[in-house]
Amino acid sequence: MNETIPFLPGLSPVAGKELCARFDGGRLSSDGGVLLFPGIERRLGIADLLASCVTDERTPASTTHTYADMIRARMFAIACGYEDCDDLDVPRFDPAFKLACGRLAETGDDLMSQPTLSRLENAPSWRQLGRMGLSMIDLFCASFKAVPERIVLDIDDTDDAVHGGQQLALFNAHYDEYIFQPIHIFEATTGKPVLPLLRPGKRPSGEEAARILKHVIRRIRRHWPRVEITVRGDGHYGTPDVMELLEDQGCNYIFGLPGNARLSKTGQPWCEDVAVRRVQRGKDKLRRFFRVAYRAKSWSRERKVVARVEATSKGCDVRFVVTNLPGRAKVLYEKVYCARGRMENMIKDHKLYTKSDHHPATAGRPTSSACSCTPAPTGYCTNFARPRPAARCGARRRSKPSAAPSSRSPCASRSSNPASGSPCRQPIHIGRLSCRWPAGSKPKAPEPSGRCRRINPEHQPPTSLKIRL
Repeated sequence: MNETIPFLPGLSPVAGKELCARFDGGRLSSDGGVLLFPGIERRLGIADLLASCVTDERTPASTTHTYADMIRARMFAIACGYEDCDDLDVPRFDPAFKLACGRLAETGDDLMSQPTLSRLENAPSWRQLGRMGLSMIDLFCASFKAVPERIVLDIDDTDDAVHGGQQLALFNAHYDEYIFQPIHIFEATTGKPVLPLLRPGKRPSGEEAARILKHVIRRIRRHWPRVEITVRGDGHYGTPDVMELLEDQGCNYIFGLPGNARLSKTGQPWCEDVAVRRVQRGKDKLRRFFRVAYRAKSWSRERKVVARVEATSKGCDVRFVVTNLPGRAKVLYEKVYCARGRMENMIKDHKLYTKSDHHPATAGRPTSSACSCTPAPTGYCTNFARPRPAARCGARRRSKPSAAPSSRSPCASRSSNPASGSPCRQPIHIGRLSCRWPAGSKPKAPEPSGRCRRINPEHQPPTSLKIRL
């Protein structure tokens, strides 16, 4: 059977030669650069490493794409600028992408579709996500040819704006929008990522930061027991929980220290001294550094505080840092602490090249490159803390069976079906809000022996209740 190949006639000749446009070039690709990624991925083993953390509960007979293949294709797509799952609707047939994923360009199976990738992003449990985060720390340690004598861990958080109903998205007054506020940890000397952690859009507490650093330091010490670790961070990481943890682990630290009335009073003589020296020397700006032993009420011991005092024609400015490092005050502030400014550039690079701050406006779990089943260089890992189930209003205590509640019990008017989720008909106090039933249906005052369990203050009241401030 003869096959007719269409062509476009009538084109003007060039240099006396006939010019023909034919459509027999076969399957072409405009993403030839993706062929460079398989060698890098095989050397690092990221896809297989992350896939090993997730239990594949699918039926083997009905499985076409393995988790490792899906993670590999997802990474290559993000690296080529296809940050959304639905962006693969066209590249999944692309011959270059198929070759990069180990499939023949013409006869090989097509890559996975968007629904398959979306199911992958929602497949891991919180425990499996934690294993992924620890695996990325293992990969960081394996990237060194020799065990380093010391490493410097820079920790900081950033804002990731969201435009939908994703979980963990909260309104942050500082940024004036709904955001995630992930934590990034980088190794300062090499610029290598240690752990990007997706978390709610609020400032991390000292307990949360200490828990994260505890996991990171223990995992690093598992590979390098004798490595010297120094942690640097902004002022809200210099909490008693974090400093005590690092001291117990034998780590060095240097953190910003927010000012207060006592520190301002301590630094007042320094400000006056620097201001007078500036005038006497006729300079526009003068800096001096001081060191003092300081103990806040929440601290268990005295710690070294370094103060940077700067006097200009507009007045004096004082900044404090707390550290357990030895050395001169000027060196500790200018050479050690201020060097963490590079951290901002590393976070920007992470957002720019991995699209980690791209969050589609869809409800549900964070997806796309923010999903924690994508590797650390191309996304985030979730928090190590296990999510606590929200308390339900009117839920019974799990105790031994007892007699039916009396008519005077505040739970007596509940539905007889415990699974119905009917709320307890009594006034509920949530924080500073008083929630009551509408007029005409107010129950009797509860007795002290009432059997209603105390609900979580963060629990939202039923929609049928009126909230009175």
